[in-house]
Amino acid sequence: MRRNAESLLVLVDERSPQIGSVTATSLELVQSALGEVEQYRRVVIAEVEPRRISGRAVAELSHLLAELVENALTFSPPEQSVDVHGWADGDDYCIAVVDHGVGMSPEDLARANARIAGEEAFLVAPTRYLGHYVVGRLATRLDVEVLLSDTPGGGVSALVTLPAKILAPDEAPPPDRRTYVSSMLNGFRAGVARAEAR
Repeated sequence: MRRNAESLLVLVDERSPQIGSVTATSLELVQSALGEVEQYRRVVIAEVEPRRISGRAVAELSHLLAELVENALTFSPPEQSVDVHGWADGDDYCIAVVDHGVGMSPEDLARANARIAGEEAFLVAPTRYLGHYVVGRLATRLDVEVLLSDTPGGGVSALVTLPAKILAPDEAPPPDRRTYVSSMLNGFRAGVARAEAR
């Protein structure tokens, strides 16, 4: 219900009140999106390469992914899973939401991409397509590219490309404990040697 309410705000160009400054990993972003859909148990997180996402983009990206996952779940058989993949592509980062349903005709796929690209007014569309407009509005705000295409073997895949400007530097890994202790001992010995030289 909260996501639906936020979707209405997006459609009237209101900003989400959840914008924050804390970065998230790509896996945390996907998990956050799954927390927004009812049938999350049908979603399989395949391989999601680690990457950090800027805090200002996390809430709206999570919403965007949740809409795509919800759409994939709705239009695929209940016994079929929806797969999520994530990988680095040069300076960008890609997330794919893949379903194995009946798919869409080339004409319907073109219209869906047009809705996402903002080339069609949402006021004239059936309510089942409102998610496409929400995705399109959020993608425009974040300068994210979203493209729907056929899944090999049947279904629809949504490819989301995140530009480098909404990614955050990866945090440095914690130092190895043995290396840390060794460097501390070396510093201590050097201090003792200097003291004895005096």
